[in-house]
Amino acid sequence: MYRLDEEKKKLPLEYYRHSPINDLESIMKNGLNPSEANSNLRQYTSDERQKVFYSEGKEGAITFDCNSRSKFKQMQEQGKVPSEYTMDSFYRNHDKGQDRVFLKIHDIELNNEQNDNMDRFADACTSQIIPSQNISVCVLVNPQTGEITYRREDVIKYMMSQCTVQDIENKHAIDDRQKHKLINQYTEMQDEIKKFSKYEMMEIGIEEFYQMIYTISPNEIGKATINTPTNSKDNAQKRQQEDEQQIIQEGQKNINELE
Repeated sequence: MYRLDEEKKKLPLEYYRHSPINDLESIMKNGLNPSEANSNLRQYTSDERQKVFYSEGKEGAITFDCNSRSKFKQMQEQGKVPSEYTMDSFYRNHDKGQDRVFLKIHDIELNNEQNDNMDRFADACTSQIIPSQNISVCVLVNPQTGEITYRREDVIKYMMSQCTVQDIENKHAIDDRQKHKLINQYTEMQDEIKKFSKYEMMEIGIEEFYQMIYTISPNEIGKATINTPTNSKDNAQKRQQEDEQQIIQEGQKNINELE
């Protein structure tokens, strides 16, 4: 049973997208505005249609990630991506070693102009300008250990801990093929999902987040921990180093197949 449109309108409006950290300065200045974004940012915020792309709610963000991972596996099978890559290390290599963060778009109603009726909630787009004051960065904190992470791949696992496949199916009309892909992803990632269920999510303004991460020394930028206890920080850095070992230095030109 799916919720009626009238019921959906009563729910708090929230939209998500992920972007490389090095795009935050431009987003802070221009918001998500395809007509004003610099050339480096444009490939992440728009295509030739001059649209800003995003996902509707946690349900859309999870489904978009699931579909991206499916495409990534196909690219590996076709030999377009080295087998040593994970999808996250592939993103990181393309983004010059920097992590991607999830941005939350709030306090603004977006008009979804996506023509794909089945996937439109996950791969939504709009020609609207989204001001920077309506954009926050998603940051997770473990209240027990004090560990903080802002990495895209951690936030998506947290979202999955808060939103089940049944939740997605209750809110959006998904077909059996999409449901099967989602169930497989939840099964494959169940240990990580359980881990991040212990975290809480904070929303930090872009300027505040930007200033916060750049108070860290240059060799620690993008290490995914901020003012954490020493043992937690060491563990996070070890995890980052293990991820970086998987990254092959050659650039990949087919990242857009995932966007």
